[in-house]
Amino acid sequence: MSDQPPGRRTVAGGALAGSTLAPVSTIPATAASGSSPKCTVKAFYDSYRLRDLQASWDRYIHPDAVMHVPGFDRQSWLEMDSKIVAAFGDLAITVLDQLAEDDKVATRSVLIRPGFPAGRG
Repeated sequence: MSDQPPGRRTVAGGALAGSTLAPVSTIPATAASGSSPKCTVKAFYDSYRLRDLQASWDRYIHPDAVMHVPGFDRQSWLEMDSKIVAAFGDLAITVLDQLAEDDKVATRSVLIRPGFPAGRG
């Protein structure tokens, strides 16, 4: 099991761990309570297509999330992603594959913008 307190998520280099959801009606119901952590993470990335990042983060990222990327906390990461989405309105995140153990999920994804060559990370 996780070494995090219940309901707390950790974000590490873009990977989200945890499965507790806050109710937000504007997010698709694809990640209902009790869904697998992999499904929850995929639903988070899919929710970026709605362009309401504040609602996405309110639903999927715990307010006390620990960001394991130097210089970023929850708010600064959300602000960065919001600027990227605003600049590239047709941007989509595609999940390539995921590895999961208990409630920890590592996700490899790619940002796709129609008309631009896709890069793989």
